[in-house]
Amino acid sequence: MNRYDVTFLLPIPTFNIPPGGYDIVFQLSRALNENGFKSSIIFINSKKYVVWNVLKMIFGRSRISIFYRLLPPINRLRHVDYDFTILRGMDLFYVDSIEEIDLKTKSVIATAWTTARAAVAIKEKENSKGYYLIQNSEDHASFSGNRSSEAAETYSFPLKKIVINDELMKRFSKDSPYFLQIGYNNSRYFRLEGTRKDPFMVMIPLREGKFKGAQDGIRALEILDSRIKEAKLVAFGNIGKDSVPDYVEYHFRPTNKKLLELYNLSSVFVLPSIVEGFPTPPLEAMSCGCALVTTRNGGTDEYSVHGFNSLVCNPGEPEAIAGLVEELLRDEALRSKISSNGMGTCGKYSIEATKAQFVEFMRKELSE
Repeated sequence: MNRYDVTFLLPIPTFNIPPGGYDIVFQLSRALNENGFKSSIIFINSKKYVVWNVLKMIFGRSRISIFYRLLPPINRLRHVDYDFTILRGMDLFYVDSIEEIDLKTKSVIATAWTTARAAVAIKEKENSKGYYLIQNSEDHASFSGNRSSEAAETYSFPLKKIVINDELMKRFSKDSPYFLQIGYNNSRYFRLEGTRKDPFMVMIPLREGKFKGAQDGIRALEILDSRIKEAKLVAFGNIGKDSVPDYVEYHFRPTNKKLLELYNLSSVFVLPSIVEGFPTPPLEAMSCGCALVTTRNGGTDEYSVHGFNSLVCNPGEPEAIAGLVEELLRDEALRSKISSNGMGTCGKYSIEATKAQFVEFMRKELSE
């Protein structure tokens, strides 16, 4: 039987560029392996996904690692430039239910509310230490919809909470959560020398999930298009192209290389989210010189300061979002100030520091 120091639980696997929460888990698991721990990742989801269930039949639940070893050359053909070699040397599993999990682990970490029940089951079965990496307010109605009460219930489970923003820290203060400072990949996103910014180029993510605020973002773009003829509106994300107005230059699931290019060409970056944990795209954009417009979503509140390194408004207000963007486009001095201060802010948040902090946290936890 396989034995591990740390086992992470994630929902369904991905072969596209992973969401930020997945990337954090991949990075943390890799860091543990590189520092003398043995970690594993279990993808657990009760839904029937045809592609992944076929792969499970081919590779077996305990050999999904083989698929991920084959993925890099496949993704080069698919123009997906996420470095899945980060998962090499790790044991990866894909199961449909808690009953399929069969391993020994000193600790287990839920990373989404849909994995929390499994974490408790493993903790109790193996007498392991149990943790809950809470990466967002997943019980928010915009996040889990009619399953919000189920998500909320998991916050009472007997798992030590690890949180990533101050809002969550205050919410769960009675549980004495551990605060993990998230950072972005500053080796991937940076200012490109010789690249000139378009003073009227606005960039915005349009992503699936009501909590991401895509509809508010599209409405804000409509307002800007009607007010500023010179505006060049650019969007990226994973929503269907049919949902994006024709006057918007849309990039569906762009590569990291393309994102770097767009960040460096854009003057303003907009995050329209309703609720976030700790979003890194704004930091990526700021590190490339974009002036940030963001909502108060719980996540960007960690680093955005209105009037200093960003302009901030309440979520769900596309008119306000458009107004702040217009202010930056028409006031070059303000835009330059916000951009400059934003670039200074980015230096405080590094994924390398996040990994080092987490390794030391788990080293202490497992030694007790």
